[in-house]
Amino acid sequence: MQSNGYDDDGDSIKEKIASHPSFLKLLDAYIDCQKVGAPQEIASLLDNIRQENYVRKRNATVSTCLGVDPELDEFMETFYVLLVKYKSELRRPFDEAATFIGNIKTQLRNLSIGKFIST
Repeated sequence: MQSNGYDDDGDSIKEKIASHPSFLKLLDAYIDCQKVGAPQEIASLLDNIRQENYVRKRNATVSTCLGVDPELDEFMETFYVLLVKYKSELRRPFDEAATFIGNIKTQLRNLSIGKFIST
């Protein structure tokens, strides 16, 4: 604990965010971003973290309501939207690469059976 009170303020903000009704939605979006391109072991670990938080949130008795802190509500929603857009941007190169590889496989398959069509 710091004597200047900043650490206490940080803990208070963390508690408000963690108890906010949109926290799990925000956590889902964050985990989805982290899973993009992650190896299966990491993706499984992230899914376990997500599940643990669902259980913890379900068992929690303290939760704030929307509208109690409009600034926090807006922050949570804005950050969620940002994470969803970020995930989409992260996915694009993977999707493009998968499409490219699929096209190459098709062309190689067609070559191997003598059906190559020039594009």
